[in-house]
Amino acid sequence: MSEPAADMRKGTRERKLTEKAQVNLDDEIHRRTVKMESAYEQWRKCAYEIRKTLLSEQSLEHLQILAIDIQSRHDAVMKIYDLVRSVCAPNREVVAKVDNCGAVTGELLENLMRRRLEAPEEFDAAQERSQMRGMKSDHPSVFGESISEISVRSAQSHKSSVASLRARAEAEKVEKIFAAKALEEEQVQRSKLMQLQMELEEEKMKLEVIQAKAAVRVAEEKSRALEAADDSVRRSVTLNPLAESFEPVTFPVGMNSSVLADSKSQGQDVQVVANQHISELSTLTKAFSDSMAANRLPVPVPKMFDGDPLHFVEFERSFQTLIENKGIQPTEKLYYLRQYVSGPARDAIEGFFFGTTEEAYQGAWKTLRDRFGQQFKVRQAFRDRLDKWPKTGAKDSTALRKFSDFLKGCLDAIPYVSPF
Repeated sequence: MSEPAADMRKGTRERKLTEKAQVNLDDEIHRRTVKMESAYEQWRKCAYEIRKTLLSEQSLEHLQILAIDIQSRHDAVMKIYDLVRSVCAPNREVVAKVDNCGAVTGELLENLMRRRLEAPEEFDAAQERSQMRGMKSDHPSVFGESISEISVRSAQSHKSSVASLRARAEAEKVEKIFAAKALEEEQVQRSKLMQLQMELEEEKMKLEVIQAKAAVRVAEEKSRALEAADDSVRRSVTLNPLAESFEPVTFPVGMNSSVLADSKSQGQDVQVVANQHISELSTLTKAFSDSMAANRLPVPVPKMFDGDPLHFVEFERSFQTLIENKGIQPTEKLYYLRQYVSGPARDAIEGFFFGTTEEAYQGAWKTLRDRFGQQFKVRQAFRDRLDKWPKTGAKDSTALRKFSDFLKGCLDAIPYVSPF
């Protein structure tokens, strides 16, 4: 392969910098750009002061010093500009600043040379003001603001930033005070809840004691009733061993009938009393066993509601049955309501939790019913779920059964949410 072809092939390769080299290059570009901005700002201040000085009569020595100063600052800007160009292509703003630097420096040097060549008596203040005014209008980016105006604007910006920081600090202070009050209120409600739970535990213990005493009384009554029944049976069948031998006695017909009737009625009364005792004992025993069985069942709790309209009716009924109908205070009902809502449902009624009245509790439920419990919301939820139902294969029996159950649930819900 010839050398020109090899050089051509080598020159077509694109060289890529490593990550570290690129970072170093970016840092160097930033450093040189900052130096460029600083040099330009120094030149700009110098040009502004020279333009201001030329409005009045000056000595030849002073004019010479001004010419040397503006030329040196211009050279410094151009030197740093060349350094920037050596590492990257400058943007339009930098190029515009360099062009203004060269143009304004040239005009100022011409005016300084003209003033040095003129005799002192030839100085015309009006002509100089007109010429400097034209220079300002030609280069507004250089002579647009004075140094004092820049300082005033900087001070105003600083004041506005301080005021903004102060306002932000005040807002954070108010927010933290509000959060502290809310936390304090939550602590109070939590302590009340703990106290109520302790009182509930005490009541449960008292109920267990009462039930135990009732069980003892039931056992005693049952024992006495059995003893009484046993005595009555013993009296009816046991003969007195000391009694004389039985000899039949003949009574008149009417008298014999009345004695037999009295004996029979007394036996029936004893049997009725025994049956009543046994019935009462059976009732108490059944009530006690039912109470003990109920205590062994798990405590029912409402289901968490996250804003799904399909579950609103179930949540409302369970909450009313298990919590609202227990006769508790509005603050406790609001506390429990907060524990069993989440997601969009909690966001919708978050403001009502700061209240402690029955109106706040009813307002929270009204918002939930309007947002999630209306019939058209439920119907829309059924439609959305049906539209989003995943595609089911003909041989997927489990998925088909699940889809069939959902359609059956839709049909069962029609009487309660009105026709679709």
